[in-house]
Amino acid sequence: MYNDKVMKSALESMMFVWGEPLKVKDAAEVLDADKKVVKDLFLDLQREYAMMGRGI
Repeated sequence: MYNDKVMKSALESMMFVWGEPLKVKDAAEVLDADKKVVKDLFLDLQREYAMMGRGI
């Protein structure tokens, strides 16, 4: 299992190359992680982007 920082980095990369909206289910399968963990990491990324004035 990867730590949160590594998984967030992987999720961010996947969002850019996936080709369509990345679903929690798909990301969890690729990362071999629990869907709840992946959903929480997506929400963390969303908050980070908002606080930093960043967007995708």
